[in-house]
Amino acid sequence: MPWDAVKALRFSESAFTNALVVTHPEKHLLRHRTTRIALAGMRSEKDRFKAVVGAYWQRHQVMRMHQAEG
Repeated sequence: MPWDAVKALRFSESAFTNALVVTHPEKHLLRHRTTRIALAGMRSEKDRFKAVVGAYWQRHQVMRMHQAEG
């Protein structure tokens, strides 16, 4: 899934598994669709994963903003 197809990212934690929840618009529908990506075995690396994905997401948002300006 390309970054431009992503509307929001959220890290979901539960007792059994961690997951990355990706919200993206669905073609020809007014609402958004969510895709849940299970992240098994990441207990020790979850903070680092969240930081890295957050940094890439922020960088892409800034790039989108600059493209829209000009």
